[in-house]
Amino acid sequence: MGTESGEYTTKSGSDASWRENSTHTGLGWTIIRDNNPMLFSRVEPHVSSPLMAEGIAMREAIRKCKEMGLRKIRCEADSKQLITYINNKAPVPEFYGIISDILALAAEF
Repeated sequence: MGTESGEYTTKSGSDASWRENSTHTGLGWTIIRDNNPMLFSRVEPHVSSPLMAEGIAMREAIRKCKEMGLRKIRCEADSKQLITYINNKAPVPEFYGIISDILALAAEF
């Protein structure tokens, strides 16, 4: 999702807010293109963990970039665990679907 030289035309950041005692999770992502930030958010029901929420937020950010026709993006997230799973292409059973979706979407860039 970027060039070998590290040059990206778009930066995408994602985050999530998860509470164990809530049935809904808040997702948010930002896409910055030409120094112009675009903010997106949505509520997702029935999310089982904070890591799952972070993964869903990143997946939605990448989907939005694809929908917008963006080709060179850099994805950022504050979940080291999520980034490690993605970089190692080693999804764990709980997150297999989300990580697989992220990797499949990333392969299209």
